[in-house]
Amino acid sequence: MTETSPLPRYIDDLSTFLGDLRSAVFSSQSKIARHLQLSHTTISRYESGNLKPASGYIAYLAYLLTSNVSGESTAHKQHLLGEINKALRWNYTALSQLQDWDELSHEATTYMSSRYGKSEPIQLPLKHVSWGQ
Repeated sequence: MTETSPLPRYIDDLSTFLGDLRSAVFSSQSKIARHLQLSHTTISRYESGNLKPASGYIAYLAYLLTSNVSGESTAHKQHLLGEINKALRWNYTALSQLQDWDELSHEATTYMSSRYGKSEPIQLPLKHVSWGQ
């Protein structure tokens, strides 16, 4: 990865990392709040460090981000998986790190299924449509 990579990096601050992930996919906190059926206040609390989101929230943002990056590649996914594992290691000590992209996708699917009250996994979007850029 080069310094000009569009992918966020985790550098000792979960709230900044969350804001960077979100802003890479959604142009505002209000837009992701509507998309996930959460309040704007909840997203604001995530990004100010006053509330820690479920790990699936992070996985879902990463999934959307790699779907949105032109020329999506294994290298992008590996980079982002490594950054997410850093965030998990330092902020979610009771959770295991994600072993691969399939495990991250499963975590994202499980999170979104619970957000929408579904008992079976939902189909995640594969391409950026209108998430609010």
